[in-house]
Amino acid sequence: MRVVVYGATGRAGSRILQELLRRVHEVTGVVRSSELAKLPGPTTWRTDDLSDVSQIASIIEGADAVVSAYASANRCYG
Repeated sequence: MRVVVYGATGRAGSRILQELLRRVHEVTGVVRSSELAKLPGPTTWRTDDLSDVSQIASIIEGADAVVSAYASANRCYG
């Protein structure tokens, strides 16, 4: 199964990504900055900030599933 994970280096996204890899899925991790994309595993990395619909469409094209674990920069934990 081909799965795209937005927010793949975040708190939830990194756990989701690791579980998908453990289950031997083909994963594309999407992050805001290419420097963050250093997780192990057979993952394809892309950068995107969700500001361009055509960019999103390009990234998710051909995916069987898309997971959004994206957290905005204005998040509040409490």
